[in-house]
Amino acid sequence: MNAVQNSKFRMYHAVYNHLLANQATWEKNTGFSSIVNRFKTLFATIGLLVGEKARKLAGVTLSKQVQKQALVDMALMISGTLMAIASEAKNVSMVKKMKFSRTELEDISSEKLGPICMQILSVAVEYKEKLALFSISDVTLTAFENQIIGFDTTVSAPRNAISERRSIVGELVRLFREADDVLDNQLDRTISFFQADDKLFTTAYTYNRIIVDKGTRSTQIKGVVTDSVSGQPLKNVLVSVEGTLFLTNTKTDGSFSLKVPVTGQISVKFELGDFESVVKEEVDMKLGKTTDVSVAMVKTA
Repeated sequence: MNAVQNSKFRMYHAVYNHLLANQATWEKNTGFSSIVNRFKTLFATIGLLVGEKARKLAGVTLSKQVQKQALVDMALMISGTLMAIASEAKNVSMVKKMKFSRTELEDISSEKLGPICMQILSVAVEYKEKLALFSISDVTLTAFENQIIGFDTTVSAPRNAISERRSIVGELVRLFREADDVLDNQLDRTISFFQADDKLFTTAYTYNRIIVDKGTRSTQIKGVVTDSVSGQPLKNVLVSVEGTLFLTNTKTDGSFSLKVPVTGQISVKFELGDFESVVKEEVDMKLGKTTDVSVAMVKTA
């Protein structure tokens, strides 16, 4: 991965862990759960491809432990979704069959993990139509099967598989684009469902969405604030990103710049004494880019 992708993947991981730790908050919301499962699938697939790319670049297989961790992650994602399906259908037997903890799978011997994962896969194939509603497709199940086979039978990759590496790079670009779309246009827009009942959950989600900007340029907003009547620049205007602690003041010439290490859409608020407050909504932020947000403020009567 390049620097931007590395930064994004760390953010994905933070969001994934936050959602996982607060599953009780959102799991009963069917629509939101479906979006979360789509994001989890993309996150897991990106992780798999990153590992596969590393393996091909090195010309050796991933360590057994790394493979085991990736296999456990995928097994828990699929078995957890199957357990949710079984719970909704009041299928007690299947709930018990698919109930696995991370500790249980991580501590189990390598010889036993493969058969357990094959058992999960077998049930998943049987319920693949319902799994598709949670964005777990045939492609995901095939990837899971390949993981199991790769874990049980480690095979070295060719040292110079250039075409395969290029294919992986292209697929990563596509998956990152899809993951960004799920976050920007689905999760970010629906997280407000929980604002009233669990403000801490939504606030923590916002901060987990922050990307540590490793690009050569800062992710920021800049602009100039003027008087709507005279056109003169306004100084000391408070410029803030709603729902965050990011804020600054305009200079004598009305200009400002503010680093905002988040992507997606934000709302920027402008406040000054005798002027009406202005809120610029749906400001699109892109990693490593500067977004212009200039406004003219109206003096109160």
